[in-house]
Amino acid sequence: MKTKLFIFFSIIILLISPLIAQGQQSYTESAEDKSSNTVNEQGQSTNRPKQSTQQIYVTFENGILALRLYADEGMCDILIKTENDVMTYVFDSKNPFETYLEDSTEIQIEIRTARNNIYNINL
Repeated sequence: MKTKLFIFFSIIILLISPLIAQGQQSYTESAEDKSSNTVNEQGQSTNRPKQSTQQIYVTFENGILALRLYADEGMCDILIKTENDVMTYVFDSKNPFETYLEDSTEIQIEIRTARNNIYNINL
C-alpha cells in the first residue's frame, strides 16, 4: 500500500513539475522585462519625464514683449503677469508672438501648449 502511494505521488510530481518550472520561468522573464524597461545600462531610471527639446526665444525691449517657440506645439495660451497687470492671449506657436507692455521690472510668463506642455519664464 505504501509503495503504491509513493509511486502515485511520484507520478503526480513528475507530471506537475514541468508546469511549475514554466510558471517560474515566465515570471522570471517578465520581471527581467520590467527591469529592462525601467532601468538603463548605467542603472538610471528611465521612468522620468523626457527632457524638453523646446527652445523659447524671449525679448523685452522698448515695452514690446516678443517670443517665439522653436518647435511648433499648436495653439498656445499665454498668461503674462506684471506688477500692475495680468493679461491672457491665445497664439499659434508657428508664428512669433508680440504684445506691448508698460515698462516692468518683473514679468512672469506661463505658456500652455496644445501638447499639454507648460513653460514658465521669469524676466
